[in-house]
Amino acid sequence: MLCPQTKVKWSYAELWHEITSLAGGLKTLGYQQGDVIATDTDHSVSNVLLQLAASHNGMKVLTSKSAGEFDKLSQLVPVKGAVMANSSSFLSKASLPMKHPIAEITGKAPEGITDRKLGLAYYNTADIINNRTAYIAGIGINGLLEMKHTDTVCVAMSTNSLVGIGGVVSAFVCNATVHIPDMSKLDLGDSTFVITDEANVDKVRAAVKKGSKLRGGVIKQSGGDDVLLATEKVGDLDFRLLGSGSDSETMRPLYNACVDTYYSFK
Repeated sequence: MLCPQTKVKWSYAELWHEITSLAGGLKTLGYQQGDVIATDTDHSVSNVLLQLAASHNGMKVLTSKSAGEFDKLSQLVPVKGAVMANSSSFLSKASLPMKHPIAEITGKAPEGITDRKLGLAYYNTADIINNRTAYIAGIGINGLLEMKHTDTVCVAMSTNSLVGIGGVVSAFVCNATVHIPDMSKLDLGDSTFVITDEANVDKVRAAVKKGSKLRGGVIKQSGGDDVLLATEKVGDLDFRLLGSGSDSETMRPLYNACVDTYYSFK
């Protein structure tokens, strides 16, 4: 995993240590399987770690961008506590029994929960995305782009979304490198694929430099019906478009189209 702005350059072994250490810390604090943890982290290594640690423990994450949004969502989703980007987070003022900055949470690695049907995250809504759906998104994107372990996948969109976290998983399933960039001054570096959306595609276009290693990517669009065949130009490259249906409607046909070619299991 690469994140230049936070000087992260982790091997898979180091990434696994960080995930399980955070998972152990959550258990030490008293969170249990099925609990919902609110967070304000977004598009960062910390955000990815929290989602993966929660998944490891069979817990769920609720993401929110503001105090007002959290107040509305917490009326619909039973939140146990909060893991915050830092102590000045708006969540520090929420009436929750547990509130901790993510940097302070560490513990002994616990045994993992492996039920993919369990919920993973409420991405700024009261609608749950489960682990299985996130996995399908990763498999589908990976197969569509024909990724290899030598690739570097730049996730140039919020990881608080199915396509964003699916982009992370798409690299994981073939042992490729995940690049979490600084979206305020996007630098694609040596990325070979980019996962992005309509809100950020212009930043991607501006960041594509002559002689880059980029071979393509996907764009999550808000309009359009064709999940697999439609493309949009980014520089000289054709990026594949993901359609405007619900997350499950978008990802299931993508997965079905790729799984028989690239994987021996369903």
